[in-house]
Amino acid sequence: MFAPKWGFTVFCIVLLLTAHLRAEEASPAGKTFEITCDPRIELISILQLLSTKHGGEGSGLVRGDSEYKAEVSEYFAPWVNHVAVTMLAEMSTSEPAFVYGAPASVMLRLSAPPELTVVAPMRDDLKTVRMVTHAGGREHLDRFLNVVRDFARQSNFRAFYEEHSELYAQAVAAARSAAPDEIISWMEEYYGVSHKSYSIIMVPLYGEGGFGPLVEGEDGTCDLYCISAFGATMRELLCERPGTFPLLLIHEFSHSFVNPVFFDHVDEFASSARLFDPDAKHPTGEKIEEWMEGPIEYLVRAATIRLLALHVGQEAAGSVIELEKRRGFEHIERVCRCIEEYEGDRQKYPSFDKFAPRLAALFDGLYEQQPVE
Repeated sequence: MFAPKWGFTVFCIVLLLTAHLRAEEASPAGKTFEITCDPRIELISILQLLSTKHGGEGSGLVRGDSEYKAEVSEYFAPWVNHVAVTMLAEMSTSEPAFVYGAPASVMLRLSAPPELTVVAPMRDDLKTVRMVTHAGGREHLDRFLNVVRDFARQSNFRAFYEEHSELYAQAVAAARSAAPDEIISWMEEYYGVSHKSYSIIMVPLYGEGGFGPLVEGEDGTCDLYCISAFGATMRELLCERPGTFPLLLIHEFSHSFVNPVFFDHVDEFASSARLFDPDAKHPTGEKIEEWMEGPIEYLVRAATIRLLALHVGQEAAGSVIELEKRRGFEHIERVCRCIEEYEGDRQKYPSFDKFAPRLAALFDGLYEQQPVE
């Protein structure tokens, strides 16, 4: 997950990135971002907001005040005690919690509301953030989706959504002006993998940040998503510092390249659990989820830095390295140097997946080199 509050450092990076992107010309034959406000994600974000009235976690993103948030609260007030709202509040505070990428991952596998028909496989593995497990199991998830359908019909959600089409159009326009399509070719070339589609979904109720789910179809092709806030903080950034948005896109879409590599090689990374959880034993099942965010975030952040170095310049990359070190990623320079080995021998490592054993060995080495207390 990406948070854009980076102060003056990111402002300097933004200037470099914006200038570079304006200087580049996107290939007319290349892939492009599909940018929308999606009724499925809008529906779940409204339920997340309402669920906070019942102690719900709100996905950690529904924060800040706005005119739109007030309108949502007023319009949907008669349904604040609907079972879909109270059920989501309970699910978001259970263990494991149905928060962050899990609700969006479920909704993206459904048709538009109010029908919400399942149109993509509801897999439940690490690659899909164990969304079914986090929802309390398939039977519990099916009950939840049934009451969400009822909520959408009773509240006439579709009418509310259509009444706010102007706001959604503004969100799409702001994102389009700040989302250069060449980022797609940067990532596909860098990771050595091509995907079916790339979509950016703007969410007015989310105050800042975002996350990057993927949806794998029956044929094995993947649709990649960046769920991005369009609350007050992000609107201000898009207006005043549009170069911030490409950083978010690179980070969130990189999760859809890096996470599957990590999960395909999770046994090789298993011993690195000691680096992120000193009390960890060999992880199995849900135990993996307690430590895996550490190496994944290191890899995503390091790859983002290296993409900046290759396409924007060392000055921007160096600034982000210092920023990440201040945020607690003390080994980020070592991880970046390791990934440079991948860049230097693409004949041996045609894709990021082929380099995974070397990355796993890096984390083992970092653990062994820690000082003994």
